[in-house]
Formats: sequence, C-alpha cells, structure tokens
Amino acid sequence: MTGMNMSVKATTREERPARSWTVTLDGTRLRELRYERGLSQAELGRLAGIIKATVVRLERRATTCCRGRTLARLAAALDEQPASSGLLLPDTRC
Repeated sequence: MTGMNMSVKATTREERPARSWTVTLDGTRLRELRYERGLSQAELGRLAGIIKATVVRLERRATTCCRGRTLARLAAALDEQPASSGLLLPDTRC
C-alpha cells in the first residue's frame, strides 16, 4: 500500500446534501382510495407488503409522515402514481 494516499476527509452535515427519507402523506386520501377499491386495511397492507397497523396509523390522521418507500408500495397496491393520486402532499416537514 505504499504510495497510496489513504487520507479520508471528514465531512460535516452542512457539506452533505440533506436526504429526505420521509414524505407527507394525505391519510384521508389514502382511506378514500382504499374504499374506492373495496379493500380492507388488512388487504391493502398485504398487497403493499406492509402490516395492517401501518395502514391504520397512516389513515388515522389527515396528514402524516411515512417513508417514501412505504408511499410507493401503497400507491402501487392501489394502482396509482404517488404524486398524481393526491397521496403525496407538497413539501411539508416531517
């Protein structure tokens, strides 16, 4: 390993771009879409690959936070696009 520069620069949080792993979801719209498709909370959870308790928690509030991956799974299970379905709310801090 001679001749190789092995120094690593430490970065601070300010130097790295912020990553948003969570998004704001419209829980009321999620419930509406589920009703339109005649699905129970358990059925939607099974189709989305998440547990029923997560569906219950997300539907309980008008606006709530969830992981982007969870939103994508729910939208796919409902055969919707996250942004155009009204599930994804505009930039709101989670």
